[in-house]
Amino acid sequence: MKLLKRIELAEWGRGHCAGVGLSPADRDLAERLRRRPQTARVDVQQYGDVVTVQAAGAVGVVRFEKFEVRIQPKLAEGHLGLARLIRYLSGLQELSALETFRDLDTSGATLVELTAFLLVEATDAVVRQGLWADYVTREEDLGVLRGRLLIDRQWRRRYGVLDRLECRFDEHELDIRDNRLLGRALRTCAPLLSHPAIAGRASALADLFETVCDLEDEPLTALLEPFEYHRMNEHYADAHELARLVLQGLGPDDILLSGDSRCFAFLLDMNRLFERFVARLLQSLVAGIEFRVETQRQDSIVRRVDSGKRYGNIRPDILLTSRADGRRLPVDSKWKRYDTRKVDAGDIAQMFLYAYAYAVNDPTPAALLLYPTESLDVAHTPLMVRSVEQVKRARISILGVPVRVLLDELEASHSETPTLDQLGAAVRVAVQP
Repeated sequence: MKLLKRIELAEWGRGHCAGVGLSPADRDLAERLRRRPQTARVDVQQYGDVVTVQAAGAVGVVRFEKFEVRIQPKLAEGHLGLARLIRYLSGLQELSALETFRDLDTSGATLVELTAFLLVEATDAVVRQGLWADYVTREEDLGVLRGRLLIDRQWRRRYGVLDRLECRFDEHELDIRDNRLLGRALRTCAPLLSHPAIAGRASALADLFETVCDLEDEPLTALLEPFEYHRMNEHYADAHELARLVLQGLGPDDILLSGDSRCFAFLLDMNRLFERFVARLLQSLVAGIEFRVETQRQDSIVRRVDSGKRYGNIRPDILLTSRADGRRLPVDSKWKRYDTRKVDAGDIAQMFLYAYAYAVNDPTPAALLLYPTESLDVAHTPLMVRSVEQVKRARISILGVPVRVLLDELEASHSETPTLDQLGAAVRVAVQP
């Protein structure tokens, strides 16, 4: 593959590349990037022979015909640190994939390579345990009776003809959605990988699934629907999570093949990843006998006075409900560096609204906001919102979550987790009246 010019920039950063232009395929891809959600967008513009790129909340790689954009995450260790976060979210803490990846020559490897490598490792584990085959209902006309005869269809289509019978039967086969999701993700990302070892393994696994599955017809939205896991397919869960991440990172239409070029975008929304990280942490910290943990709960609190009809909804990232007395604590995560600046007034107002919306058995409503930090400890900034008459109205706890330190503790084999315990204690203080 020809050597491309490269633009390296950080999250929310800006970069440029001179001496290149945007081809029609490049412009098409740039337009799709601008249509992404505002919190995870990449804006690519051309001014003369200079291309400028502005990143906003998304990390990953965008490959155009003559240049490549690499957006590095704020996390320490860059893409490797992000891969550790992905591994935790995918339930792969016990997988030694990253240790193996460190042994490879990863010079020039991108986030799509690293994520694909995790997918390959998880899919390898599935194959070693055995691909799952399930019964699939088929309807065909056969020369002999199999299963159930569809009398009404036989009557309509083959009245008086008995050489072919309209049958409905169950076939035990591997062509099921569990396998099709893995096959589609591997086949989609394999041509985009330039790291030879990873690309080779991804292609080999894609070929394996293509021999047992039809990877063409099923819509992507249907493939990404949640699965019900049981003892027969529970070993697929980790690989499914990574397959979804790969397909959603690439998007349904962000791959363009134009001549010999390969234009594509693989972008991850860091706001969404951090939200999932916080939710998983809180599930492990306070779920069970202390609190009920709900994610993305939506409630209608704004209504029209004249008709009483719903006018607007709120949806905090997480809602903690005390099992002891019913007190509720809305929690929101913000992928912002509030360790270096004050919290935005808009975020304070949002948390104030959440606090009042979910106030139960608490004279001063409370809410909790979490943000990522590079410090070694949990940073706690308690705020009090008062009226202009100095009456206490709400408590807002601002917690800095040291992502790298927490991942170190979660991945370690010993049981001591001082930073995780510190985070749990801070959450419990925030919910106290």
